[in-house]
Amino acid sequence: MIKLTCTLATLMLISATGAHAACAYPQPPQSIPNGGYASKEEMLAAQTEIKQYRDTVEQTFLPCLDAEKAEALANLDQNAPNYEEMK
Repeated sequence: MIKLTCTLATLMLISATGAHAACAYPQPPQSIPNGGYASKEEMLAAQTEIKQYRDTVEQTFLPCLDAEKAEALANLDQNAPNYEEMK
């Protein structure tokens, strides 16, 4: 349960970081069962949903951000006096 919570917290931080990007952030799972009273099946279903969400973030969203960053860096004027600051 702790690992599940840490993973979700990390993904939420990533979503806050990319909020202004043009890349579409995938919708996170809307509900996570309480491990104190949820059934094993509910917990396994939630785990599967979170893993799918994580995979979508890693395989689609993050590469999109990397491409967006590379494009933004390529479009910077290297001769600008504040190039390093803009970079």
